[in-house]
Amino acid sequence: MSLVPEYEVKPGVFYFHKLDHRDGTPEKSQWYNSVALEQERDCFVQGYLVAVVPKYDRNSKFLYNRCWGLHLNNEQVEYLGKTRETKPPVRETFVAIFDDNTSNKWHGYPADVCRDIDDIPPKEVRDVWLRNKFFNTAQIRRLTQGKLCKL
Repeated sequence: MSLVPEYEVKPGVFYFHKLDHRDGTPEKSQWYNSVALEQERDCFVQGYLVAVVPKYDRNSKFLYNRCWGLHLNNEQVEYLGKTRETKPPVRETFVAIFDDNTSNKWHGYPADVCRDIDDIPPKEVRDVWLRNKFFNTAQIRRLTQGKLCKL
């Protein structure tokens, strides 16, 4: 796996870009080329500031931290990527998911909320998105249910 340098996005919090989410690897969801690396990091910081949620296995063992972000343009949500090609149908997505696998070294990728229940943002995140008017109530409901949701 090839990595670009780490970026310190907040004191003690680092972000790195996983290139397999940008190079067309069919097994990985892909960021759109129109989303620059700096915008990917901005998406992460926005999600990090909303909520960091610990992820546990079935035995309550801590696995990693996770947060969710949106790609915003003039405070409007835009599509940021597409789901992986190996699990058709490929869909556009506007939610990114970010994982901290190694002590405040984060990476992220476009989420597939229709196929993976773990990609659905928790209620506390969805509530912030609704309050900020990024989505209407119907869109939040569809997102909560893991249903296809258009912008």
